[in-house]
Amino acid sequence: MQPPAQVDTRSVSFPTQRLKILLAARDDDRSGLIRSRLVASTRRSLHVDQASTASDWQRQALDGTYDAVLVDTHLDDVDGETCLWRLRSMGVVAPVLMLTSNGGDHPPPHGADDYLAITEVLNGDTLVRAIVAVVEHHHLTLALAAARNQAALATTTLSELAHDLATPLGVVMGMTQALLTDDNGLNLDSRACLEDVAREALRACAILKRLNPIDASASPPRQPATLDPDLRRATASGPGSRTVVIADDDPATRRLVCATLKSDQYTVLEAADGEHAWRLIRDHHPAVAILDWQMPIYSGLELTDVIKGDPQVQGMTVIMLTGRTAQADREAGARARADLYLVKPFLPLELLGAVQQALGIS
Repeated sequence: MQPPAQVDTRSVSFPTQRLKILLAARDDDRSGLIRSRLVASTRRSLHVDQASTASDWQRQALDGTYDAVLVDTHLDDVDGETCLWRLRSMGVVAPVLMLTSNGGDHPPPHGADDYLAITEVLNGDTLVRAIVAVVEHHHLTLALAAARNQAALATTTLSELAHDLATPLGVVMGMTQALLTDDNGLNLDSRACLEDVAREALRACAILKRLNPIDASASPPRQPATLDPDLRRATASGPGSRTVVIADDDPATRRLVCATLKSDQYTVLEAADGEHAWRLIRDHHPAVAILDWQMPIYSGLELTDVIKGDPQVQGMTVIMLTGRTAQADREAGARARADLYLVKPFLPLELLGAVQQALGIS
């Protein structure tokens, strides 16, 4: 995933020094009055450069140091809207204030930030206020875009962090729970230490869920109950009715799944990638496949789509094993016809419950 483009927020602060203005207008008495009014402004210090021909204002606008461009609709060799179109097509991003002959409430010409009727140009400090307004609006817009990009980057970073932490945290949480449940000769001190680890793992899991909450508005993935009952019974009563395939490129997660399910007398077949998982599924016809979303060759999403499109195995239950909880991800899983989600990190009892639900075991 590519992070959003970053914007240097230092470049979007409103300039406090003299504003540099480019005036694209005929070299006549009116433009002379406009320039003198701007230079004499006591409201804001302005430096004004004038260009009356297309070659001049194009060359000067490309300088890139202007805080705003004023475009008169009456130029020597081109109309104002053509001038504006050329400025934008050249990549000039400075705000543009059009000086038009239109009065009243009209939208600014396409590509302009605002417009001012020529009858208002020499009315007090109206023009200066209009220039300051478009410059402020321009810089506020850039600042807002920068803030949105930074927020998107932070959200993406947190989401990736939550996803990366889900697998190792799930292994720690699951293994400690399994060891405490089995009670393989633990003395009191060892049990106390293991309980501390388990408790802190659960706390870390709660923090992780706050970083990457499940979107309640997302379309939920299909549940096993939506499968055809005849296909469910045929799978559950067949030779692979207690067989489960676990496909995950993380060996610790596979060990956790194997230890959990074998303790409940399931036959567990392991695969480290989607291709190997597909061979196991075709050869053994398991009742359930637990597929990691991200794994080599075929992702869990791709493999789910293949399984559900194959008449020989489409009746099996697919449990998507993932740290992804965003709405788009859950909808993608539903489109691929995954039957159930098992979100990392998970407890052994959650895994057993998911498999039992898949098999219709109460």
